[in-house]
Amino acid sequence: MIAGGRIPRTSSRRTKGLAIRFVAVALGAFTTSATKSAEAAPFDLDWKAPAGCPSRDEIVASTRARLGAGASNDAPAELFLHGEVVRDSGGYAIALRMNEAGGKELGERELRVDDSNCSAIKEPTSLVIAMMIAVARPQVETTTPPSAETPPAPPPQTPLPARISSPSAPRAITPPPRTPPPKEPFVFAASASAVASVGFLPHVGLGGALRFTVAPPSSILVFGLETSFETSPAARAGGGQVRFDLAEAAALFGLRVLRRGRFELVPMASASGGVIWTHPSGFPVIQRDVRPAALVGLGALGRVALGRHVRFELFPELRVPIFREKFEVREGDHIVQVHQPSVLEARLTMGFGWEIP
Repeated sequence: MIAGGRIPRTSSRRTKGLAIRFVAVALGAFTTSATKSAEAAPFDLDWKAPAGCPSRDEIVASTRARLGAGASNDAPAELFLHGEVVRDSGGYAIALRMNEAGGKELGERELRVDDSNCSAIKEPTSLVIAMMIAVARPQVETTTPPSAETPPAPPPQTPLPARISSPSAPRAITPPPRTPPPKEPFVFAASASAVASVGFLPHVGLGGALRFTVAPPSSILVFGLETSFETSPAARAGGGQVRFDLAEAAALFGLRVLRRGRFELVPMASASGGVIWTHPSGFPVIQRDVRPAALVGLGALGRVALGRHVRFELFPELRVPIFREKFEVREGDHIVQVHQPSVLEARLTMGFGWEIP
């Protein structure tokens, strides 16, 4: 006897094949009986899957075949389903969500197929979709008018003369208005990251950054804002030393060019402005130097989904300073050069992001 949990796998292909056929027959029998009473509700499917997996048309065709001849391609959709396939270790995970035409959520289902070939998800996925439609059909079919026929009157106790009445006219059936599928929302995300840079500050700059991005619905565009602070170890100059700090804010613009499973790649351009200031020490006269800073850059933001709303983010970037003024200090009668920003800065931010639902 096996308690809660998964049944141990077996290396026998014959046993696995018999188990799959048994489950398919059982689910098929249930779906057939359920869809006969459900009269095959018209539906539409939004399908996202990695390359090599069954297409949307294949899943829809397989589901319609299970629902029977009543599933017409021309009928207005009453149910809208969203399906997403994600590859993980040893197989594929399929998440299904269903809504009414009016936008009301009807439920979610998740299933897993332990097979390295993605084409194996076609049959179990179409079975689960057909079962979801069969269960949800009584909820959406509430506008069906009552039958125009009236039950026969009980026989009279005493004979009455026959009376012929004209049949009642059939009531006109007004179809429900067609409601468009629910629109995709804006995707908002916020992240906190550690920052390291080389080239703009005297030594390796270290600090932190906060980033906020938004992606419009049905678009590959991404817009963002970022604020950051960096500090650099002190640079020696003459008989003293000077430490540098940098604070800046940046505008970001990017394109979501790649989405594969849990990974997303967004090439981004940035334009930032801020201030850089010094902290000299060890000189007879100490005077801080504050100057403007402006940089433009190109990079690629990589995101890996760790959960439903949590992302790991890595953003390497190359930036060019607009201003490259020299920083100098006076020591007695001499002027000592401390630092001048390089023509190119390499920058890396790494941290975690949260998608705001």
